[in-house]
Amino acid sequence: MVITQFIIHQFGKFKNRTFTFSPITLFYGKNEAGKSTLFDAIFQALVKPDGRLQLGKKLASRYGNKREIEVIGNIPDSVDQDEFINLHSLKAGEIGMDFSKGGWLENIKKQLFSGGIDPNSLAKDLSSGASNSGSTAHMKKKKIIDASAESLRLEIDSIRSEKLNLMKREENVSSQEVEKDSLAEKIKKLEIEKSVLESRIQLQENIQERKKFTQLYKNISTWKEQESSIALLQEFNDDTRIRIQKLEESKIQINANRDSQKERIKSLTTKFEESRSKFQESELNYKKKSHLENLARSIKQRVEETIENPVMIEKWEKNSRFIPLALVSFIAGIAMLVWDFSSQGFLFWGGLLVLIASFVLFILSFSKVRIQDENKLYTSFQNFKREWMEAATSLPDSNIDNLIRLRDYLFQFLSSMNEEFQTVRNLEEEMKRNEEELNRSIMDEKKLKEELERIDNTLKEIFSKLGIRTSDEFFANLNRFISMQNIQKKLKSDIEFSFGKREFDDLFLEAKRKLEEFDEKNVPGEGLDENAFKNLKNEYSQILKSLQLQKDQFQNMNLDTTRDRASVEASLGPLSEKLLTKELQLLESLKISEGIEKTRRAHEMAENIFQQLGAEANDSLEALGEEIQKSSEIIFNKKREIKIINLNGGITMEDEGGNLRLIDELSLGTRDSFYIAAKLSLCEKRDPDLKLFILDEPFLSLDTEREKMAIEILKDYVVKKGWQIIIFSKEERLGSILKDSFQDSFTKVDL
Repeated sequence: MVITQFIIHQFGKFKNRTFTFSPITLFYGKNEAGKSTLFDAIFQALVKPDGRLQLGKKLASRYGNKREIEVIGNIPDSVDQDEFINLHSLKAGEIGMDFSKGGWLENIKKQLFSGGIDPNSLAKDLSSGASNSGSTAHMKKKKIIDASAESLRLEIDSIRSEKLNLMKREENVSSQEVEKDSLAEKIKKLEIEKSVLESRIQLQENIQERKKFTQLYKNISTWKEQESSIALLQEFNDDTRIRIQKLEESKIQINANRDSQKERIKSLTTKFEESRSKFQESELNYKKKSHLENLARSIKQRVEETIENPVMIEKWEKNSRFIPLALVSFIAGIAMLVWDFSSQGFLFWGGLLVLIASFVLFILSFSKVRIQDENKLYTSFQNFKREWMEAATSLPDSNIDNLIRLRDYLFQFLSSMNEEFQTVRNLEEEMKRNEEELNRSIMDEKKLKEELERIDNTLKEIFSKLGIRTSDEFFANLNRFISMQNIQKKLKSDIEFSFGKREFDDLFLEAKRKLEEFDEKNVPGEGLDENAFKNLKNEYSQILKSLQLQKDQFQNMNLDTTRDRASVEASLGPLSEKLLTKELQLLESLKISEGIEKTRRAHEMAENIFQQLGAEANDSLEALGEEIQKSSEIIFNKKREIKIINLNGGITMEDEGGNLRLIDELSLGTRDSFYIAAKLSLCEKRDPDLKLFILDEPFLSLDTEREKMAIEILKDYVVKKGWQIIIFSKEERLGSILKDSFQDSFTKVDL
């Protein structure tokens, strides 16, 4: 661990404060709590900036000259301030990397390139020596020599003109030079065409990007408009729909029940009227005969008394059973007396006894009995019957001829009256039951009507609140609401598919800024279609190939014409000596010029060699880019291509649309995520003595997912690679997140 304890005797607002560090330490505090002061104190302790330089003056101006700090731990003797700022720290608002100060950058290069020398830089230095520009010293010298050589050529041409036998060859050489000039013109035209095509391709690429951001701007604008409309239709939701449907269903059910109840009331009314009519008719019949009931009861009682206690009279009554026996006994006794009168024997006395018995029988044949007085009974019957018949004139005549029948008739009449009375009471109870049932049905129908009115009022309140009048209007607005939600989801899905899950406000501002840039550059909104653009690129590729072919042909032709001309000049006859002298002078000039050209070509070859070495160095840069890519892949939760062209700020990264863009052209959150991954990877590649990484509000522009991934990278550096991490933040939630991730390796310090 680099720092175990940090003791501040005097620095800014801190006096005599001791801070204990863990492998990862979080300093938490709100604004003005002293986080930046403590950051500067650590910078002061580790870097010890020169007070005469800018950073030293800045610290002195802010905290004064009296700054006393003591650090306990495994601290290197010296730490380069640029390396500390660019590699070992991330500070809010200053999270980038300064490639203009090369001290820290050179240390990185020593780790990447053999001997610490960047072959790309050497290739750049050699490019001036390989240049054929007229402003360079070697080309100026060559120009003077070429001018001298040209003068010699003119003299030689004058000598050649004297030689007729060489005219033909001279003409051939001239013809070749004309052809060479024509080829040069073609090359010039191709160069112009190449420039034009490059401009057209760049314009088409800008048009395509403009289309992309124009569509994004329109989509987000539409999304915002839909958002406002959806907010106005929030009340038209499923809950309200379900409530209205339930009320409508209840209303339909109540109407059905009410119709059924009305039919029941109608039926019960008919039934009640029928039962009341029967009751009234039965009651009227009963009342017509009810006055006879007491009379019938009285007559019946008197008839029964008369039957039970009739008027009795005494009367002699002969018994027809004894008279024949008495006559037979009398005749038999006379006959026995007469028969045995003379002897007065047994028969005589027997006859006497039989005769006496006949008298007894004769006496027994007549007896005195008490019998009813039929006349009086009949008279009573007639009186009773007359009394009844006079009262019951409305009743039909009946065949009554004695008291018994009169009594039975009256008994039957009273029984029928009891039955009629019971019937009347039954009909009355039935009528009352029907009336009660009818009243209950009427009350039930009234309750249903009241419930229906309550539902109508509830629906009116809902519709009034929603600003509508009918349920049809509600469902029309509900369909609009659902349709807008679906459009909203589709727009969001399309935007996130093209640009990732970013804040729409950020995307909207970025699209607006891009479109303003395109307007400033006068980039049109429409361009070539995809096939035409592809053909344009193919045309550009063909021109490049043709241009290179023409240049090679021109170089060969130039060499051929020079060689042919030298051959002709060497063949001069009479003027050979003079021509030889001139040619020697010319050759000397050409030799010097050629030497300069060889030197230039040597530079050019060396430049090519170092460019090849630079390509190999670029492989190292590519490997470094892959390492940064691996770290950033964890943060972005997806693979994004990173290319390091050079270590002087030439770093590009794949955006959400799959395009490689310079780091500073990316969004703030993406740029900050890259620098966290890049600085950690460069630190590891540098393999410094100071294995320390300090972060001041590093996650402000990162979303929750990227923040989580960044913490996982920091954890890897702490746990596996032995680095120490110090974080300054005003976000209290960060403490619990780091505690869960680092457990005992974590310390939180509240400022």
